[in-house]
Amino acid sequence: MQILDSGTIDQTLCDYSNITDFESGTLIVFTTLNFIIPSFTITILYWRIIVNQRNHIRPGPPSQSESHSANQKYRLIKSLYCISVCYISIASPTFMLMIAIAITQKSFFEIRQENIALYWLCMFSVSTNANVAIFNPFLCFKFDGNIRQRFLKRFIKRFHIINDAEIDPKIPDTASGVVNK
Repeated sequence: MQILDSGTIDQTLCDYSNITDFESGTLIVFTTLNFIIPSFTITILYWRIIVNQRNHIRPGPPSQSESHSANQKYRLIKSLYCISVCYISIASPTFMLMIAIAITQKSFFEIRQENIALYWLCMFSVSTNANVAIFNPFLCFKFDGNIRQRFLKRFIKRFHIINDAEIDPKIPDTASGVVNK
């Protein structure tokens, strides 16, 4: 079974050689397994966490850290929402393209022959989805304060910007296993 091939006309483009009904079915199954199911799973699970966080009330008398807890809930909800929207918006154009290719049974070469702007849009969506692994660390860095603090601590120690006494004492030194006090 060979789905991708460099065409006989354009040797520089790795393309779907001859899209038959079998290849169309394979693309639809691939899209379902790699995008539709994970997207629905992430959306449903994150939505359940968001609803749980919104409706959760701590038992006992209210404390002075109520506003801090509410702020943490808001930040968690915001980060879950942004992560899921980023993942779906980055990956969905490529997988919609795969479904369109499966339905129309046109290769990239045929798309390029018909409409060059659509071809470049297809190439942009495929390359963006291929680089989602590059975007993930930036999302983690943006939304996880612990990751940011540890990165900054290691960056500061690595380049000797300030001395160890000025580094946040709450962050453990993972290299030595000693917590700064």
